[in-house]
Amino acid sequence: METIKFDKNSPGFKKENDHRFGEYYIYNGSIKEKANLEFSFDLLVIVSGGDIISDGYIRSDGDIRSDGYIRSDGDIRSDGYIRSDGYIRSDGCIRSDGDIRSDGDIISDGYIRSGGDIISDGYIRSDGYIRSDGDIRSDGYIRSGGDIRSGGVIRSGGVIISGGDIRSDGDIEMLKVKSKYCILINHLGWHIWILESHIKIGCQFHTKEEWTNFTDLEIVDMDRHALEFWSNHKDWILNINPKI
Repeated sequence: METIKFDKNSPGFKKENDHRFGEYYIYNGSIKEKANLEFSFDLLVIVSGGDIISDGYIRSDGDIRSDGYIRSDGDIRSDGYIRSDGYIRSDGCIRSDGDIRSDGDIISDGYIRSGGDIISDGYIRSDGYIRSDGDIRSDGYIRSGGDIRSGGVIRSGGVIISGGDIRSDGDIEMLKVKSKYCILINHLGWHIWILESHIKIGCQFHTKEEWTNFTDLEIVDMDRHALEFWSNHKDWILNINPKI
């Protein structure tokens, strides 16, 4: 596949300076190519009023920002940060030495790896692992086919689903409940999330005290199969120790 390289001398790129970004290069419009895209700039690159779309990979030696969305059939990689006012979508991996931030969703068919924060106003989904040296924060759910690991906090406005471990050097917040840990068990029919103070089984999210005190009738009201499930698993779910 052809590779198209952009630098400060490429047509359409203009150097600007303002109080928000300092010096940067701006391209007005969309960049849509059936080719790999490589950006070699010593300053931030902003694609204003349009999208960045590639049938190959997208790579940048510096920061890259789009007022639209960023979409690649290959990897999206930056030695700086990646910032989109739309979504960020890759059929490969998304990797940045700085932050990865999107006003929409962040979606990868590979892994997502950031040397800074990973922040989404939508959801974050990866078929591989999700790892960040900083925070991982999403207004929607966070879903990973592998481990989810953060050097800061993990904060999700929805549920956190992982095919591996969920680990954070800070707090883990799910559905507005903070915890030092989040254990996910996903092989018993219903997903089970165990936090410090709460347990979520399927769509039922309650404190541990409430789960302990539920009557059989209250459990039956949740689902017609719930009582058998709870009778078989109640003791170990309530007594699981994450430090073991």
